[in-house]
Amino acid sequence: MSDTTAPAGQSAPASKQTSPTTADDANLHPDEHAGETTEEGEPPQDSKEANSESGKIRTLLGVLLGVKDLASQRFSLPANLLHPQANLDYWCYFDRPDFFAVIPEMEDPLDRMIAVVRYGFSKELKFYDGKIVKPFNSILGEHFRCHWQLAIPVLDPQEGGLVPVEGLRVDKPKALPLPSLTSPEVAQQGAVTPAMSRNPSRESSPPAQIPKRLTRLIGLKKSPTTSTDGATSPPTEAVAPSQPALEALLNRTDLVSSTSGERVERKIVQLVEQTSHHPPVSCYYVSTDNVEAYGVDQLAARFTGSSVKIGPGAFAKGIFIKMKEGAKGGSVGEEYQATHATASINGLLRGSLWLSVADQSYITCRGGSRPGNRLRAIIEYKEESWVGRAKWALVGIIYEYDPSAFEAEGESSIMEKHKKIADVPAEQVKVHITGCWKGLITYKLASAPESEAPRTLIDISELSVLPKEVRPLEQHEPLESRKVWKNVIDAIHAKDFAKATKEKQIVEQRQRDEAAERKRTGEEYVTQFFENEYTDGRPTLKPKGREVIESMLKAGSSA
Repeated sequence: MSDTTAPAGQSAPASKQTSPTTADDANLHPDEHAGETTEEGEPPQDSKEANSESGKIRTLLGVLLGVKDLASQRFSLPANLLHPQANLDYWCYFDRPDFFAVIPEMEDPLDRMIAVVRYGFSKELKFYDGKIVKPFNSILGEHFRCHWQLAIPVLDPQEGGLVPVEGLRVDKPKALPLPSLTSPEVAQQGAVTPAMSRNPSRESSPPAQIPKRLTRLIGLKKSPTTSTDGATSPPTEAVAPSQPALEALLNRTDLVSSTSGERVERKIVQLVEQTSHHPPVSCYYVSTDNVEAYGVDQLAARFTGSSVKIGPGAFAKGIFIKMKEGAKGGSVGEEYQATHATASINGLLRGSLWLSVADQSYITCRGGSRPGNRLRAIIEYKEESWVGRAKWALVGIIYEYDPSAFEAEGESSIMEKHKKIADVPAEQVKVHITGCWKGLITYKLASAPESEAPRTLIDISELSVLPKEVRPLEQHEPLESRKVWKNVIDAIHAKDFAKATKEKQIVEQRQRDEAAERKRTGEEYVTQFFENEYTDGRPTLKPKGREVIESMLKAGSSA
């Protein structure tokens, strides 16, 4: 993925869908000829101030002054300004792959869209909660592979929602209600039947008696019923979900299995390759049993004088999530495109960096064989005020649209009409979203009564980044990220910044020499894992890339 400055610890925003880069990342790329170092290739070492946080920021600011279009410039920063991690290793839209892996388990289209939106808000946790750092710029041909073996969120039928089980900062995380299920809290206020489709067959039917086997499984009492003599049974402690919801639960014992203490695990694998150096572009592919994600990472950045604004480059059309065989609810073939918002690295003049997000991001569902309308989400990030503390506020909606209109007017024309929330007719809106992208985000069905409390979509404060698993270094190929940058990383950890800078220059010089040789011989660079054609933002795996993905999925935990 392309270089930018990033917070230590991840991703851009379902929301923060921009690849927010953090200050170090600020889309600075190593120059092909010169670096900001002394004649000996060492950063100034005459004072501790040079390596302090404020000193690093002042040095970075000195590099940025006078440069408005950072994407067209390339800089070589000394090692003392860098985070000891390769860009392709650090940069990732899967800080919470468990929320990604659970998407295809959703039977209902609106549940599925809520799951995609939730993934979008969680995918870059490191940017919400860590200091802003600059990983190493990727060299041409560099690649990185990793995997996660983890438990996906499990369904708590009594709460009517999903509960994450991995990477928690609290002992008891909030349940994340599904629109298609009724939680006890909502039931006490009056059950809502959130029908997404206009198809009458999909409308929720009145609550029915719970089959005995489900009653035992979820520990609910029967709903109130009237006997033949007219007597009414005692009220329940929690009203049962509607009949369609019950049927969905009965078919989803894999998610409910946690009630017996079992973990529902998935293996998720990722492959990333730097396919271009000028401009810096990388392609990524992520896969698990029944869902895959892919996209192109390229950043465009500009220095405004007091901040660095970062948005997607020309090739970066967002993250594409596609339902594979085994996805539920007739969703096989559905593709969700989640675009990136705009991030800003602020506080350069004060020497205290912080991240903000602005503009809109969109998640659009397309394709699949399921008849009927599709859903689209618009998330709007509120501009931060110059006065007062940052609020990190956002609002959003999920609305229904008719994909057949594309045939007549074209997709771009349709989407141009709905660039902002205010552009969408109220009768098409299914869900309202509000909250803080660094904290609690809630949603409410448009059909819900005013008295109903909002439901938790996600609480960022309860979650931490899930670490990647990477096979041992001795098994890495020469161009794998951790092998390429090993000497630089070791020197930075040892605080030997002079050596780290020299090792970094060795890596960069080797790339220049190889580029010069290709130019001399007229040879074109050939990528290993991805086709070098991705104008629509959807990269294609070469046979070798597909082979690597399949072998990782089949291999043990050391793959």
